[in-house]
Amino acid sequence: MNEQLNASSGKSIARQEFARRLRELRVPRGFRTARSLARALSIDENRYTRYERAEVEPDLELLVRICGTLGVTPNELLGIDSLPQSAVPTAGAMADPPAEFRAEFPPAEAAPSAFALQSIGWSLCRLVVQLRQNLDATSGGGTPSPLAYLQLVTSLQLELDRQPFEVIRQIVRDPAVIAAPDAVTYELHDLILRLTQALAQMNSPPRPV
Repeated sequence: MNEQLNASSGKSIARQEFARRLRELRVPRGFRTARSLARALSIDENRYTRYERAEVEPDLELLVRICGTLGVTPNELLGIDSLPQSAVPTAGAMADPPAEFRAEFPPAEAAPSAFALQSIGWSLCRLVVQLRQNLDATSGGGTPSPLAYLQLVTSLQLELDRQPFEVIRQIVRDPAVIAAPDAVTYELHDLILRLTQALAQMNSPPRPV
């Protein structure tokens, strides 16, 4: 019973924060009325206003559309603080990765962009959170709401941005990852390899011209 109450409370808090941020972000981005944003999203106005009143929450597909329409990231939409600039990986930020992550990567024509790095990290975090949810479901745990799911993914990505190699260590030791089917394990391996390769390229000295 206590677990159900805590889960409900978590969903309520996530929903209220989402509603607050939605109201705050709408007007500065040119949508003076709820109707105007509802039209831009191609949904009924009554349905949209229920989001701003924290009565219900959108599904993941609509959350992505809202982010695109407002021009914000999921972190901004959910009220998760953005990383300080000093915490974003940059060239030289991690010049000496742990030995188990060192490898000879083929030289790239150019270092990957920060967007590419974030994209790989997002895919990895999304897959890990999904595996954790599946494991919780088999053990009788509840399934988080779309907003709570998105918060779990973005929170994990924030940790990945701050301490990439430490979080990767935790991921490969995660019981949900260890129990993953072979096909998913291969996908995880590919994402981790691409992420560590991108980090290595970002921290490599520039190639002579």
